[in-house]
Amino acid sequence: MEKRVVLLIVCIAGLVCVLSLYFWAAFVGFFGERRVLRVMSGSMTPALNVTDMILVQPVSSVSAISVGYETGDIICFSKPGNPTELIVHRAVERVGNGLITKGDRNSSPDYWTVTDEQLVGRVVEVNSLPLVILTTSLLWSVISIALVFAIIVLSASILSRRERIPASEG
Repeated sequence: MEKRVVLLIVCIAGLVCVLSLYFWAAFVGFFGERRVLRVMSGSMTPALNVTDMILVQPVSSVSAISVGYETGDIICFSKPGNPTELIVHRAVERVGNGLITKGDRNSSPDYWTVTDEQLVGRVVEVNSLPLVILTTSLLWSVISIALVFAIIVLSASILSRRERIPASEG
């Protein structure tokens, strides 16, 4: 393989790595440890609707409920008895070291008390995320398409140059 081709491949690979790191850093910088979730039920209507995107700020301390959470906060927590299922409801009452929750659309509070161990975090953003995610995805798609196009054009250019160079007779 020619030095030029190897150099081209190394440059393109380096560019792809740099762009990937840039977008990863931008994504992590924006979201940090926060979690992006999609609302799956109507229990929080009208505050949260089905398919809304929410950003959840994680618990910052072991005793988060007693220190940083108040009634009225919309919180995300693991469902008691099923830790893999997440629920997003409003904290309506503080009971000891726990919170009683209720979906805004539900007629009565939940039958459980959310403890520090179940608490995932507080909802800090609603519906501003789709635009950010869409913009980032679109930008990444455009850059990816441009990168693929550049690779094709450069590869074709190198291949056409190789074909035009006459073989030296010896």
